[in-house]
Amino acid sequence: MPIQTMTRKAADNVYLHRDFHNIFNLGLNYLMTHYGAAGVEEYLVEFAHHFYAPVAEKVSQGGLQAVRDAFTDTYRAEDALAALSFTEEENALFVHIAQCPAVTHMRRSGVTPCPCYSMTSSVVWQTICESTEIGYVLLAYDAETGKAEHLFFQKSTKGESLK
Repeated sequence: MPIQTMTRKAADNVYLHRDFHNIFNLGLNYLMTHYGAAGVEEYLVEFAHHFYAPVAEKVSQGGLQAVRDAFTDTYRAEDALAALSFTEEENALFVHIAQCPAVTHMRRSGVTPCPCYSMTSSVVWQTICESTEIGYVLLAYDAETGKAEHLFFQKSTKGESLK
C-alpha cells in the first residue's frame, strides 16, 4: 500500500479563539477585584497601545473606512458578521452590535462578564483613536448581551456634522 502524505499549514484551519474571552474575563475580574475600575482601564490602555498599534496606524491613515474594516474583520473572524451593522452620516460612522460574540460565548459557558467588560471596547477604541483624527464615543452598552452602539467621527467636524 503506497504512503500518502498531506501537507497542511496552521493557516489552513479555521481558528476561533472563543475561550480566550473567558480567560481574558478572568484577568479583568482579577484586576477589578484588586485594583478597581482604574486598574482595568490602565491595563486596557497599555494593552491597546501595544496590541492594537497596527489598527491605530490603519485608522490614522484610513479614517472611518479603516474603523469599519477593523470591525468587519473582527466580526468575520468571530463568525458573527450578522450581529454587526453600520450607519453612515457625513463624517460619522455608527457601529451597531446586536450582540457581542464574546459575551454570548461567556454566557453560554456559564461565565459572567466582568462588570467592566464594556471597557474592552470603550477604552480600547478610545485609545486607538486618541492619536488619530477620529473621535470615539460608546453611546450604549447592554451588559447582558453586549449589544452596543458606537459612534466614530471626524474630530475636526464633530460639531458641524452632528448638530
